[in-house]
Amino acid sequence: MQSHILRIKALLVLVLNCASVLTPPLTAADLGLFEGHADIGATKHAGSAGFNAVSRVYTVTGGGANMWFTNDAFHFVWKQVSGDVTLAADITFEGKGVDPHRKVITFVGSFTDIRGEYIYPELVAESEKKSIRIFMQDGRNDNRRPGRPNNDWFLQNVRLMQALTKKGYEVNYAWGIGNHGQKQGGAIFPEMMRWLWRDQPVSTDPNDMVERSLRHPPARLTNQEPAATSR
Repeated sequence: MQSHILRIKALLVLVLNCASVLTPPLTAADLGLFEGHADIGATKHAGSAGFNAVSRVYTVTGGGANMWFTNDAFHFVWKQVSGDVTLAADITFEGKGVDPHRKVITFVGSFTDIRGEYIYPELVAESEKKSIRIFMQDGRNDNRRPGRPNNDWFLQNVRLMQALTKKGYEVNYAWGIGNHGQKQGGAIFPEMMRWLWRDQPVSTDPNDMVERSLRHPPARLTNQEPAATSR
């Protein structure tokens, strides 16, 4: 399986700093630049982590529901730091997994030369096709950089869309006239969601209270009159 480049910035600081409140974190004889590793949430199997100093490869194993809605269950490595931190790594997922997250939405995606992300179209072309459906949004005035194509937000969004399309991915996109903001993305977000989940199974059972509810099942069927009572 091909590797993917992952850029972790502010999120890394938040995750690393929370490590000090874990009770107690697991430790390992050699974790490279990291200090320890730990499970978060309810995991069926204890996670593990290790570092191969020769190949400079970290191996992290864990089980759980990932970071998703109300379920946070995963394994991670940590190092307590302060200040601005950037971590760059090539990520390879072993195996197919059982609960893939295959739907992606991007608003004004930062696929530019912040830390080398402008090579994403080339990575898509040379990597094995994954089971991903993606809806992209950007504006024609999003951080334009005449003479600096690797730092041009709109150009790099279009390049990535073209690479994904050529590779055979399910791609939809909307190019507006805006700049680096969320107005267009917010306005079309419902339509993006409908497109991504367009083939979700639907239940027509009138007694399916989960299907008919917004957040929680209603107390009773909404199209039924209350039962008559005798006096």
